[in-house]
Amino acid sequence: MAPAWFSQIYEFGTQGVPEGERYRLRVGNLLAAMGVAISLGYCFFYLLVLDSVSAFVVNLVCTLGYFSYFAIVRAGHPKLARLAVSLVFLIQILLLVLLFLSRHSGVQLYFIITAPIAFILFEARDRTLRLALAAISLVFYFIAELVPSLALVGELEPSLYRAIVLANIAVVSLVILLIQAAFLDEIDRRELALQHLARTDQLTGLLNRRAMLEWSEAQVSQSARHAQPLTVLMIDIDHFKPINDEHGHVAGDRTLVEVANAMRQIMRLGDQLGRFGGEEFVALLPQTDSVAARSVAEKLRERIAALSVMLPAGVAIRCTVSLGLASLRPGESTIDPVLSRADMAMYQAKAQGRNRCILYDDRVGPEGTKPEP
Repeated sequence: MAPAWFSQIYEFGTQGVPEGERYRLRVGNLLAAMGVAISLGYCFFYLLVLDSVSAFVVNLVCTLGYFSYFAIVRAGHPKLARLAVSLVFLIQILLLVLLFLSRHSGVQLYFIITAPIAFILFEARDRTLRLALAAISLVFYFIAELVPSLALVGELEPSLYRAIVLANIAVVSLVILLIQAAFLDEIDRRELALQHLARTDQLTGLLNRRAMLEWSEAQVSQSARHAQPLTVLMIDIDHFKPINDEHGHVAGDRTLVEVANAMRQIMRLGDQLGRFGGEEFVALLPQTDSVAARSVAEKLRERIAALSVMLPAGVAIRCTVSLGLASLRPGESTIDPVLSRADMAMYQAKAQGRNRCILYDDRVGPEGTKPEP
């Protein structure tokens, strides 16, 4: 697990930002923080080892440039911040090679990582910006290779040059590894997000129909294997269409969210609640017989009947639900027949006046009706 300070830097400015932009912000944060650390290291190296005040000042200014990235992000201009940190990096490396150290130092190696970083920092619609930064890094690389350096720090010992080259190779490798780690971290985040989207109803946050069916099949298999009871509740909001017709679909969506939240509060540990579509929900109660499930269903019904959904205009919407209950029969190995019986019981609740719970009885059908064949 990353230290708290690293997480704070890595996630700086990402709150409330779209997911795609968060990734670029995280990489920008990482690069800016590394720029500060590496540039400060160069400051002390030039001052204490090479005794060059001018090189110290140049690197100190560049260090402040990396620091400015975070100020620009805080001001709400993340793309400008990423552009600024990229330009500071390119200019700093070019100045180091042309003014203070020769190409034998290997500092120009940093230009190699600029092009791929530019494609990570900016999105596809910023193609011109990506290409411009990649072209600048390429031009700067050849300038550093072909133009003689002023070598203001003087001629260095071969052993010191070798140490500088090895240090630069190590730092470039570290930058590549960290960027790769950030990229892989983003892939994991995207994969988890896609899995969540594929299994979750985006309006209510409950499991969607597909995920609910998958989870139900697993629970049925377990219940059948261990001879444990299992009960399904089919739940439908009464008179939902008039809510949409009279108050609009925004009011209907808000009602669905409030009803889902109210039911979520009643669900016990181990129960699962999902939205099957429209105004219909399904609750699965493992290790629960019909008597205990009836108690849960009544709590759900009473909780929703007492619910008052407030609209922005100050209008309060009241609603009720009809519930059908059915339990797993001995010998059943799939959820489909249980859902079918619960659905029959729910429609019987509708027929008997709504705002009620009906239990499907294997002997007499939905509480007094003729049972299914």
